Order: sequence, then C-alpha cells, then structure tokens
Amino acid sequence: QILTLFVSPLRAVQITFMLFAFIGMWSAYGLMRMAFGASRTASVIAAALFLFNGFYAYRMLIGHLTYHAFALAPLLMAILLPRMLQVVPSAKQILPGMKQVLPGIGETLVRACLAALCLTYMFHSGLFHAIPPVLMACVIVILIHGWLFGFQGFSWALLAGAGLLALGLSAGKLHAAVSLSLVFPRDFYRLPGVE
Repeated sequence: QILTLFVSPLRAVQITFMLFAFIGMWSAYGLMRMAFGASRTASVIAAALFLFNGFYAYRMLIGHLTYHAFALAPLLMAILLPRMLQVVPSAKQILPGMKQVLPGIGETLVRACLAALCLTYMFHSGLFHAIPPVLMACVIVILIHGWLFGFQGFSWALLAGAGLLALGLSAGKLHAAVSLSLVFPRDFYRLPGVE
C-alpha cells in the first residue's frame, strides 16, 4: 500500500511480487548454505526450487496479494536455526564435519526480534490462515536440522520467544479481528452436501 503513493497500483503489485520473490530466493539459499552447510550448488538448487514453486507465483497471479508474505518463510527458518561451521578433518576422519555455532545473548535477542517481525508482518499482511502451515514447516525443518546435527534447545526457545513477541505485536489486529467475528458470526454458512 505504501508503494501506491509513489507508483501505480499495478506497478506496486509487480514490485511487491519481485521484491518478496527475491527475499524468498536469497533466504532459501542462505538457509541451505549457513544453517545446513550445503554446497553452493545444492543451495542454488534449493533457492531456484523455492523461487519457482507454484504456490507463491500462482497465488499472486490470481490476485491473492496477501500471500506475498509467504516468501518470508525461508527467512524465518534461517533466523531460527544456528549457523554451521565446517570443521577441518582430523587424521582419523576422511571428510570434514559440521559443527553448530550457537550465537551469544545479543545475537539471540536480535534473531528473536527479527523472527517476531517476520511473523508479525505475515499476520498484518493478511496471511492469517497460512501462518499455521508456515509454523509447521519451521517445526519440521528444526527437527530435520536436529536429526542431522544434534538436537539443541536454541531453535525451540527462539521460536517460542518470537511467537510470544509476535503475538504482542499483533495483539491490536488480533483483538479487532476477534471482536468483528463475534459481532458478525459466520456459523450460518452450511457446508454443501452436508445435512
């Protein structure tokens, strides 16, 4: 909406689509490269797969503009996971290993705030019903990361803290939405074909 102050509405939608596709692509690359220690080739493939996934592009093409915030999902995951550091192999090892680098308190607080801002932006942009699948994907990625590199409580604590902070930042809009749904209930809609 802010872009429409400077450019036409159609151009604003195009810029939003390209900007968030760019954010999603680079976030997917960073997620694979830094959090999973993947090679450049594997990271580029992951970024291309996320960039060209049908969900984001088709939702934007058919006019579901609130889905542009879905591109923040890999950024959220990259923020939640600790960075990996390649360890030089010893005489007994053949291949180099990977070691988790847990951030300090300052970086952890910054990460919690950034993750909360991602979730808050998703909520305020209208991505209400896609936030649970995004959170489920975050949980699955954290579990996969833990299975590969060892389970740590860091990502879980960061996700919980970011969730609480995001709820606080979104409380005004959440209260307004709940109040509206209480005044105008939608329980009179019948499911087709169900008695």
